[in-house]
Amino acid sequence: MIEVRARILKSAYPGDTLFPLLVITDLKPQRTTGVVTMAATVTNQKGETVLEGEHVYLLRL
Repeated sequence: MIEVRARILKSAYPGDTLFPLLVITDLKPQRTTGVVTMAATVTNQKGETVLEGEHVYLLRL
């Protein structure tokens, strides 16, 4: 993992059901590796967004 950014928008409590969603937003192939960027969103059982952010991974091809 190269980088993680996240913003907590609402509190989550015991008993809440959380639904994570990762969407690939960018792919950068290199010679023997690649960089994948993903948008991350977590919503609760009410459909409220509790977290949003971005993950960046370095992968070996």
